[in-house]
Amino acid sequence: MKIAWKFPHLSIAGQILAPQPALWLLALSFFVVCWMLSLLTWGLMRIGIFIDFATRYPVLYSSAFYSLQTALVFYFTIIFFRRHDGSLRTPMKRSWKYALVSFCILLPVSILDWQPMVKVADIFTQLNESHDPALIRATIIQLYHVMWDPLVTHQSIITVICTSAMSFLVPVYEELLFTGFVANRFARKFGTIAAIFLTPLCFTLAHVPRFGLDWGIHSLPVFAMGLTCVIIRFWTGSVVPAIISHLLLNLVIFFPKWMVAYIYWSWRSHH
Repeated sequence: MKIAWKFPHLSIAGQILAPQPALWLLALSFFVVCWMLSLLTWGLMRIGIFIDFATRYPVLYSSAFYSLQTALVFYFTIIFFRRHDGSLRTPMKRSWKYALVSFCILLPVSILDWQPMVKVADIFTQLNESHDPALIRATIIQLYHVMWDPLVTHQSIITVICTSAMSFLVPVYEELLFTGFVANRFARKFGTIAAIFLTPLCFTLAHVPRFGLDWGIHSLPVFAMGLTCVIIRFWTGSVVPAIISHLLLNLVIFFPKWMVAYIYWSWRSHH
């Protein structure tokens, strides 16, 4: 099967005009999936009994948190796919070819998220050159906290595993929401070219609160990824290659984080 390079895909017009989820439902789903549990936890952490529980049973607390979030992601993802499949994709034979080419298009975006990889390389160099156990210990701890503190609620191998799992579940929902429905709405209102740029802008703004003071550093790679995913979706006529490409890119980005986590927890188990 030859890959078609026509842009946008002929099926996109039909997907844009197909019935879409209500705007309030999209906003509600985003709040529930991305913010509700975090805000709920923030509120509960003001209550002494809950603080004691989270402190005494951190694994149970983390497992409950991530289980609820996983259930919410699955719920909205399945609902959107079942009810609005026609506005998200056109069935393709050998769609893996499109996904592979799409990933190759998206892969250069990972270069923009260069800081973690550079830090890993620099600290590994220091470890190889050092014979001071105290320096090695401090370096390993520093690297782990740099890589994982922004992502996990507390330090345990369970939170690392759960956070990693969520990093491959939430992107599926995000692509349905932004690359699918938000892009459709912008395309219907302003045209596909405008949608290609407005959609990643919304995607980036939705992530800004999570970046904190480092929002300027992270905004460019997030915008570039959102932009590329929308282009992939409009080119292939399906949100599925964009989803697969997003997941493969996360795999590339998380690989150095997993290396650091493995070294850190292996060191902890022997000290």
